[in-house]
Amino acid sequence: MVVMSGSSEFSGHCLNKVVNDVLHKPYTLRALTGVMVRYCLGCGQNGCAFRADDSLVLKVSTHEGEAPIAQVVKGPARAWPFLPIFYGAWVVPGSTIGRPHNVGITLREDLIDFSPDHPKQFMKEATDFLHAAIEAGTDHKVQDLRRGLVPVLAEMTTEDSKALRMLADFAVWSVHYELGFDLREFAGSLSITNLGQSLEDDAVVIRDLGNFDEAEGSLERVRRATLQRARDRSAQVRRAANP
Repeated sequence: MVVMSGSSEFSGHCLNKVVNDVLHKPYTLRALTGVMVRYCLGCGQNGCAFRADDSLVLKVSTHEGEAPIAQVVKGPARAWPFLPIFYGAWVVPGSTIGRPHNVGITLREDLIDFSPDHPKQFMKEATDFLHAAIEAGTDHKVQDLRRGLVPVLAEMTTEDSKALRMLADFAVWSVHYELGFDLREFAGSLSITNLGQSLEDDAVVIRDLGNFDEAEGSLERVRRATLQRARDRSAQVRRAANP
């Protein structure tokens, strides 16, 4: 178990060197994020994930893309289909192999494993759709693809069809707003283990945003699109309340 004390000292074997360096900076994660880290959930090549207070997950990673995109879409509600709810994100100085390298820290909703009723069928339909969306390339063609899913969804179980519809919505928004997600890499990294289900609303989401493309202007496009989508949803709520 990894427990954080007020002095920023951790014990445990799951921390990799990059994460350990960050944890021993002058600040503590609790001071930075406002949550207490309870224990380590596991580590990968780029960092580690931790159980935090109030059913939250805190992730420390050297990946360049995840924390910046999380900073843009963070908020109390889900900003986009198929993305987790991020409550906070920070980029702090760190190092890898003795060289300066920013480290990203994200605080997101907890997720349970997503277990499709028919995993092989779900993964085939999901990856086929993403590859078709890549080939389509334009907003109206991707919209047509989503409409074309109707007979496929009718043959799937409710939970599987709901998840596939969320993935389709994400692909449509990505193309429509040029969000900067590389759908080809997204399709390549899509797996059951990289999918989770929200405890908030049962939404199926991607756990790892490591495939965000930090091309010039991508973050700004996501920021503008996220604000516009929030305004559109607020307008819909007002119209529904005052028909």
